[in-house]
Amino acid sequence: MLFCASMGPVAAAFLFYGVSSLQIDKKQANALPRQADPEGPAEQRQLLRLICAFGLTMLVCGVSYELSRTLYVQMGQFASSDVAPYAVAQACITTLTAIGSIGVALVLITSKGVRGPEACYRLITTFLLAGALLLPAPMLFPNVPAYLPLAIDVAAFQCLGMGMWILVAGLCRRYQTSCLFAFGLIRAAWSAGPLVGMLIGRWLWYGIGLDVAGAFTAACTCVLLTALVNNFVFTENTLARALSIMPTDRKQRFQDRCRAVIERYSLTEREGEIMIMFAKGRNLPYVQEELCLSKSTVSTHRQHIYQKLGVHSAQEMIDLIQEENG
Repeated sequence: MLFCASMGPVAAAFLFYGVSSLQIDKKQANALPRQADPEGPAEQRQLLRLICAFGLTMLVCGVSYELSRTLYVQMGQFASSDVAPYAVAQACITTLTAIGSIGVALVLITSKGVRGPEACYRLITTFLLAGALLLPAPMLFPNVPAYLPLAIDVAAFQCLGMGMWILVAGLCRRYQTSCLFAFGLIRAAWSAGPLVGMLIGRWLWYGIGLDVAGAFTAACTCVLLTALVNNFVFTENTLARALSIMPTDRKQRFQDRCRAVIERYSLTEREGEIMIMFAKGRNLPYVQEELCLSKSTVSTHRQHIYQKLGVHSAQEMIDLIQEENG
């Protein structure tokens, strides 16, 4: 108890020492981009899609995680007088969570593309699936301790939470008027998921009595929920959109140059939206889907953009943007 109580003051001391030892250049203190509202209907739709994807992902994964965790706790009988199994479980969870969370944070912050974060996300969901698949193991093999699959399940969800915290923080940092709405909605879904999972798990254990068949049903349900999220809710495209709005000085300079080009060459609002999308490397089908326009309409806008800018290809347009205020 004394050790647990000392964690707060010790963490505060480390935080104070770390901040005071940083060598921060005051001229670059405001290097991050300033908050702004979504630029146009396309960016507004993208923001709403990301909010729904974040919230639904943490809701569904939270149900799967807490359902498995509740059943593991009951099967492992960690509330008994023997605290050794619980201590081992917590040690495994703490170790796996610390290593995984640091890795997730480093990948998301330092990665220059989507491959690293995508591989990290796939690895986390794989561990979530493993934790769910092992749910019947303690009932099939009584000698197998429940703390190992419990540690895998909890650590995987905590690492997923670390990644989501970073992405949600970037989302809230990017948009000014929508940050409270986004954070509140995502956090509400984030909290509701584990609550629903805990209620279902306790109902299965105390209400109807969990047997091997029930454990297999619960495991299949958790696997199905995680697979649906992985393939239909938070996909590679969703992760790419989330990473594209992470606040960095480089991205802000790109946005400023795009705005300068739009103003200098008198592009319309729609032409500006399409120009920015093509400058980011988006293809024609992507622009059609995001703006709900036909292929011919997007092609016509692109031709008008090229004519106004005096360029003949997307690469020349990108070069023109990069040279703006360069």
